[in-house]
Amino acid sequence: MQKYPRVFRIKSTTKQLIKITSAINDLNNSDFVEKIIQETELSNIDFSSYNNYGKKKL
Repeated sequence: MQKYPRVFRIKSTTKQLIKITSAINDLNNSDFVEKIIQETELSNIDFSSYNNYGKKKL
């Protein structure tokens, strides 16, 4: 029976690929969010459901 869990190391090239992939995903997501913001009319959004959001009830 093994007393300690196995420890493994990620190669530096794999770490770099993870960083690049993460950065690309972040960039794509920010472009997507920006597009939604530009195409959404604020007058069409119903904010009434947020009137009591975050307020403590006594």
